[in-house]
Amino acid sequence: MRAVLYVDDQEEELQALRFQLAERYRIIPCPDGSLAAALVAREQPSAVILDLEMPGYDGFKVLSDITALGEHPPVLMLSGHSDAHFVSRAIKSGASWYMSKPYHHSMVRKQLDRIIAKASAPAAAASACSDQKIDSLIGSSAVMASVRADIAAYAPSNCPVLIVGESGTGKDLAARSIHRLSARSDGPFEVRNIAAFPESLAESELFGSDAGAFTGAKQRKGCFEEADGGTLFLDEIGEACATAQAALLRVVEDGLVRRLGATRARRIDCRLVCATNRTVDALTADRGFRSDLLYRLDILRISMPPLREHREDIAELVEFFLAGRKDRRTPARERIPAATLEKLVLYDWPGNVRQLRACMERAQALSRGGPIKPEHLRF
Repeated sequence: MRAVLYVDDQEEELQALRFQLAERYRIIPCPDGSLAAALVAREQPSAVILDLEMPGYDGFKVLSDITALGEHPPVLMLSGHSDAHFVSRAIKSGASWYMSKPYHHSMVRKQLDRIIAKASAPAAAASACSDQKIDSLIGSSAVMASVRADIAAYAPSNCPVLIVGESGTGKDLAARSIHRLSARSDGPFEVRNIAAFPESLAESELFGSDAGAFTGAKQRKGCFEEADGGTLFLDEIGEACATAQAALLRVVEDGLVRRLGATRARRIDCRLVCATNRTVDALTADRGFRSDLLYRLDILRISMPPLREHREDIAELVEFFLAGRKDRRTPARERIPAATLEKLVLYDWPGNVRQLRACMERAQALSRGGPIKPEHLRF
């Protein structure tokens, strides 16, 4: 039976967790955080459960002690804090997963299973796999490297992620990369444009319905149930109607969904990723968007930069777009004369990467597979 080190000074919580995990794991209690690293070195547990709030020895200090060992087991951090500062610090400090209280003990068991399974994979294979799973975000610039680093850091967490950025910056690609790098990668990845949910059908779209719940209603799953065990990506969250916002707040807070017409709610194991082309300041100032919901969604944030802020990536993006075409007569690098590239780099790209891709597709058609000249560009 695998051993799990549980670092917490609360005896009641220890007993409750031990009861829930007894069939799969042997719990090693550690009420004194200062002893945690030594116990990890001696007992070689498969994972560590670490409570952030402990008297006398800060949970982040415990995490630092454990990661300082070099090779160490995955760490599942538990905390009453759910704001972005604590979550981001925990993930970047080396925690494999972060869960905010209150939580259900069955969820702790599921996350333990996942992080242990992921840690068991060969490190080299995992690294190569990670590179492949973020390679859709093209660009060698510092800002794109920062985006990829944030994705890699946040993917193991179960906390909501808010992706902000102008239209066409690749928010959907970032969301997919988060899913692919997470322990949920074998689960579903469901995409919904929440702005398209009519006020009258918002709850049905989110939670589903039982037959007869309303006129013409049939039994169907909502998007949360469809994403159970995986990731739900809600695009254009800033345009969600009031009904959808209220429904989202409920499920984010308690993890329960109830189909329309149903008498019982069910617990959903779903990672929520949202995207908006509005800034967080704009959402905060908008009286039509609930601040309490924003606080719950903006736990981890990824900012996708507009293309005009990383023009140095344009040549690489163009080469990537051209390399995938089957109708080319010459290699991608030879198809872009210096004058053409200069014109591409100087343009501001209000539609960002999406506009650049469309521009290159149009230019390829006009050039008929030959070199793309400045006159082939249509902005």
